[in-house]
Amino acid sequence: MLAIDDDPLFLEVVQVCLERSGCRVQTETDPREGLNAAIEGKFDLVLLDLMMPGMGGEEIFSLLKPLSLKQRIVVGGRDEHEARATPRNLGAAGYIQKPLDTRQFTALLYDMLRDRIRDTTEVAVSEPETFLDRVVSFVFGECEPTPARKLSACIMLASLVSIAILLVMD
Repeated sequence: MLAIDDDPLFLEVVQVCLERSGCRVQTETDPREGLNAAIEGKFDLVLLDLMMPGMGGEEIFSLLKPLSLKQRIVVGGRDEHEARATPRNLGAAGYIQKPLDTRQFTALLYDMLRDRIRDTTEVAVSEPETFLDRVVSFVFGECEPTPARKLSACIMLASLVSIAILLVMD
């Protein structure tokens, strides 16, 4: 994912939020460099701030749209009626309200990317290699088995085994 916003703190929140979810994120604070990155890179998703000095998200969107880069573009801004109407008029895939609600943000982007993965034949889902990878896949769905996910899956598995033992002993 590529995030273009002139607010470095917002970009840091976005990056931390998405990297914890297993996504790779590139951020750009300069709108022109962000536009170049969107054109040159292969991103499934681009997050644009509508209000940036020099070149706003609306202008970047209008430059990207005719290129048909197969990116879904989500725009963000303050919760104002006019700002919400702009993404619909542009044809954006979604709107992110600032200040950011990280749970809603992650859920929206996950739904968009999950749909993209389902629609793309180029994406190959590899089979889990170890038993623990299979448990992670069962608990979290198709995702990378990170150490944190492996630990969580082990705890869940141990809990289920403990419950099963208690049920059998009664």
